[in-house]
Formats: sequence, structure tokens, C-alpha cells
Amino acid sequence: MNKNSQNHQPSAPSKVVSNQPSAISSSPSPHYQPSAINHQPTPVSPNQPSAISHEPVIYSYSRLQAIADGLQVDVSKVAAEAGIHFPVFVTRAVFDRYVAWPPVNQPSAINHEHPALAGQDEAGRLWDIIWMTRFAIIRMRSPRNGSTLNSAPSTISHEPLAINRLPVALYVRNHPQAAQLVKLIALCGPLDIDDPQPAITIMLPYED
Repeated sequence: MNKNSQNHQPSAPSKVVSNQPSAISSSPSPHYQPSAINHQPTPVSPNQPSAISHEPVIYSYSRLQAIADGLQVDVSKVAAEAGIHFPVFVTRAVFDRYVAWPPVNQPSAINHEHPALAGQDEAGRLWDIIWMTRFAIIRMRSPRNGSTLNSAPSTISHEPLAINRLPVALYVRNHPQAAQLVKLIALCGPLDIDDPQPAITIMLPYED
């Protein structure tokens, strides 16, 4: 597996907010249309005082740095087309395994032109992940799951459910055999060290 897939992906502390704006629009685009990725978080100085402790930061690792190092991939434009208002990122491990085509570090003996694998590409595989993330958010906001809100589905970190690690499940076919059930986590937290606006990071269950 890709060497980066074993690295813990840096993310700012998540928090539960009771009055966040809606993460989901009521009229998403029904089909994915490839588009450029242009969201760039603002870098932060290592000497900038911490918003939590008010003490100088000895070391910091921002989301911007993680993107530059290839540890996260910004997919906010695709997410916006699916109706998710917040910036969305996927970790390198998720991208290499379930978005990249052919998947990174898959045995070269696998015939990725096999009829059972026909029609796959990165745009479609990414759209599947984003769309199922949207579905998971909507399902979490359903009244049957304990929500007391009557408004449109909101972010995955919202009282009274206090959920900030939302399970996302979908089937992915990397081999000619049957599609594999993949379980991911959508984590809602600050966009970056110096930017508290909500953002969603899609990761493997063991990543943080």
C-alpha cells in the first residue's frame, strides 16, 4: 500500500457547534461535471499565538501544508457540485485506494481493462465517494436518528447528536471480482489552524 497511507493525516481539533450553516444544498447537480480545484487555506506562522491556549505555538502543521505535501487532496469543487457547502478534503490513503484509477500499488497483474472494470475513471470514483458522503449527512440528520431539527440537513457536527466522525459506506470495485464494501469516516472540524470555518475531511477509519 502507498507509504503515505500509513501516516496519520493531520487535522485540527473537531468541535460540536449548534448553529452552523447548512452543509447541504437543496438542489445539488445530479451529475458530476469535472472542474478545477481552487480552494487554498491560508498558511499560518509557527509563532502565531494559539487560539486555544494563548501560548506561542512550538510547532504547527496546517492543512495547507498537508495539501502541499500530498497528504490531503482538496475536492471542494466536486463536493459543491454535489450540494455540500463546506470545503471537503480526502486523505492521500483514500485517494490512492478508492479514487485513483488504476488504484495506486495494485498488483500489475490485474487487468484493469477487464469488462467487469470497464467505465471506471477517477472523476466517477470520486463522485461516488462525495455523493455517498452527502447521503450519510442527510441520513444522520433524519429525525429517526434523534435529530430535533426541522430545517434542512446540516453539518455532520451538530447538536444534539454530537457526531463529528460520521461513517460513510459505499461499494468500490478495484478487482474483476465482486465490488468491495468500503467504510470511510467523514470528520467535520475547522478548515485550518487559523480558520475556524467548518470543513469535512474524508479518511480511513484508523486515520485522524
